Amino acid sequence: MRLKLLQPWRQLGTAALIGTMAAAPLAQAQAHPDRRAMGTVVTISDFSDVRPSDWAYQALQSLLERHGCVSDSAVGTLNRSAAITRFEAAALLDSCLGQSHETNEQLNALRREWAQELAVLQGRIDRLEALTGTLEATGFSPTTRMNMLTRSVLGAVQYGGNQINAANNTWGQGKDSLPLRNAFTFNYDIMLILDTTTTGKDLLRTILRMANFGYSAFGVAGKDNLRNPARLTQLDEGFEDPTEGNKAGINRLFYRTALNNYITIAAGPRIRQSDALPVWPTIYARPGGELLLKILTQAGSTSAYSLLLGPGAGLILKNNSKNTGWSAGVNYIATKGQQGNASIGGIGTAGSAATAMAQLSYTGQRWNVSLAAAQNSAGVRQDGTSYWRTLQPQLSPSLTNNGATQTLSLAGYWQPLKPGLIPTISAGYGYNQSNLNNSPVMVSGQPLQNLQSAGWMAGFTWDNAFENGNQIGFAVGQPTFVTAVNGQAANDGNYVFELYYKIQATNYLLVTPTLFYLSRPRGEETAAPGMPSTGNPSFDALGALVELTFKI
Repeated sequence: MRLKLLQPWRQLGTAALIGTMAAAPLAQAQAHPDRRAMGTVVTISDFSDVRPSDWAYQALQSLLERHGCVSDSAVGTLNRSAAITRFEAAALLDSCLGQSHETNEQLNALRREWAQELAVLQGRIDRLEALTGTLEATGFSPTTRMNMLTRSVLGAVQYGGNQINAANNTWGQGKDSLPLRNAFTFNYDIMLILDTTTTGKDLLRTILRMANFGYSAFGVAGKDNLRNPARLTQLDEGFEDPTEGNKAGINRLFYRTALNNYITIAAGPRIRQSDALPVWPTIYARPGGELLLKILTQAGSTSAYSLLLGPGAGLILKNNSKNTGWSAGVNYIATKGQQGNASIGGIGTAGSAATAMAQLSYTGQRWNVSLAAAQNSAGVRQDGTSYWRTLQPQLSPSLTNNGATQTLSLAGYWQPLKPGLIPTISAGYGYNQSNLNNSPVMVSGQPLQNLQSAGWMAGFTWDNAFENGNQIGFAVGQPTFVTAVNGQAANDGNYVFELYYKIQATNYLLVTPTLFYLSRPRGEETAAPGMPSTGNPSFDALGALVELTFKI
């Protein structure tokens, strides 16, 4: 440890080394004029010059030149025939004592001349070694790095339309009504990200997560997730442990390694779809960062890019030495893959609630085009209107197979050569076909057998807006909506708009004021129970918030 600590000092120039050593005692003496009371004697000789005409100056110069103990710049300091302080001289002598085995009267005389200064330097080195030892004993492994992402949201959602019961502050009235989540709230989501490598080319990632968004307008997780009247207002950070808020748990745990320059595998008991893909085909919002509405992070297709989380694995084919070119990937993730009862869980069973996906992508210098195909079994959450959420294949332990959804998606992005008036553009579209068997859902008096749905988004970002590091973002789209049921057209259309200004307040803090609007988040389920019938039922949501993001 001693050699490791001292060796860098002996390679430094005098500007960094001896300047620090000379300045520190002077500052201490100025701060504490009566040093005798503190047990340390400081005299004027501590700061007096060692001049080129002094025998000690000449002897030290000869020693340094003979043994090359310090860098050329340190020797050059003496060769310029400039006076140095006694602490500077002692620091230069100390740099040679550990390397030179020479013993003679001249060297002994130098030791005696600067004995007091050498003792002070040695004391500082001992304290540094003790501190370094403490840090090593309590620190992470050299192969593990920890980052923290904390996102807090201060804001509210205002609901409008003729399906609101203002007296009760609910959507609808009666036993099936839903309370409006229009209170002003302040919530948080914190993730501790531990990245470990064993070879420098692999990654073991563990994410611990805790949040309390479950009962706010910006979240749908938690025990009360079905009670949110407009679940499309969920933010990317709108998370909460299913059992209770403010509870920490393992959110992700997976391992990824490159078998060679072209093949990478990823697998884990808690892996998310985005962890097992070669490309996430949007720049507007990538999952896991400083994001806003979750619906706009999924490249326009909530069924292809479902962000499913659970036991699974993926295979990635990509030239790891290049950022451009073709890439391909396949992955399989089962939401309930940790459960042993095959009727309601397991891997590769009817109860897996699993997604199987394939992606083919080409990335150019400033653009990307990605084609994806996926199959979602019953029970996979596919975000969109409330009507789509009701009709999509559900997992039921009493049925052997309640259907699946097949999806095709086309998405990509384009970036201008330089930031300016022309924005970066991200866009995506998804089309879904769901076929259901033994569905208990009835539509217009007929059992639900098949349905089609679609969704799209377009996002625009202007980097360095008004100031370097800041960004303006605007997105528009249609969250996944049902287009036809049993061959009959559906009236499930809706729109989403989002506008934000991201401010890089410090290197670690982002402040993002945001507005969003959902024209018809419930789609064809807009008409509320217990409300007077109308030919044009309406229900919308306008959100305003400030997001604080700390990335450490």
